[in-house]
Amino acid sequence: EYQIQMAVETLDHEAHRHRQGLKETQHKKSELEKKYKRVQDGLELRLKQYRPIFQALDDKGVLIEDPGIAAAENEINRRNQVLHARQQYIDSHTQRLISQEEKELDEMMTSGAKGISALRVNLAPSGLTPGKANPKQRLSEVESGVAFRTSSRSHSSSVSM
Repeated sequence: EYQIQMAVETLDHEAHRHRQGLKETQHKKSELEKKYKRVQDGLELRLKQYRPIFQALDDKGVLIEDPGIAAAENEINRRNQVLHARQQYIDSHTQRLISQEEKELDEMMTSGAKGISALRVNLAPSGLTPGKANPKQRLSEVESGVAFRTSSRSHSSSVSM
């Protein structure tokens, strides 16, 4: 187990900091759970105390909203807001990642196209545009060494720039 821990620390120099952050997060989570439990218990106690009053008013025909129902509706609204905010964050983060990937792909395609066109210009025989050379003429130029001299001159001139 010690070797595994050392291997993790060797690969991730921030492992100790990550563990410390995890401990702090777990501690905060437990504190929030305790606080939530206290609030929930207090709410239940108040509702229990209010029940007889609510029942007496209901018996007399006075219509009032049950605080338990109001609390539940408030909780649902709060959770919906949190979920909506979370979804907006996820959507914006996803959109940002997609646009970043598209930008990187465009850059790769542009640089790849520039490289291919540069290769075509360097490999094309003098006086001919790439792709339009007569195959027999191209073969005779390659055999005689004209294409190699042309490409080496083009390459050396492009390197010296």
